[in-house]
Amino acid sequence: MLRWFSGGQERGNNAIDLLTKLAKVFDKNTQSYRIIIKFIKELESPNKPVPYILSTFNLEIAKAIQQDDINLNNTQAQLLKKIREISNIRYGGNI
Repeated sequence: MLRWFSGGQERGNNAIDLLTKLAKVFDKNTQSYRIIIKFIKELESPNKPVPYILSTFNLEIAKAIQQDDINLNNTQAQLLKKIREISNIRYGGNI
């Protein structure tokens, strides 16, 4: 179930948790792993809005997975899906 976050800090903390789990299921010798670690560090002390950081992560990880020629397993796919879900911003009202 998709959960909406009111603040960037809560969204960031959830993203760090998911990215940490994701890092554990990627080979440490891949560009994808290095991207995950880079964004964990960026979220730990953000100097940009968290939604922007997550949006950039989604673009960079997609490119890295393609370059690494990785076929995602179910765990990796589910974690990436959850990260994409918390990347979404809900703007007012019931949509």
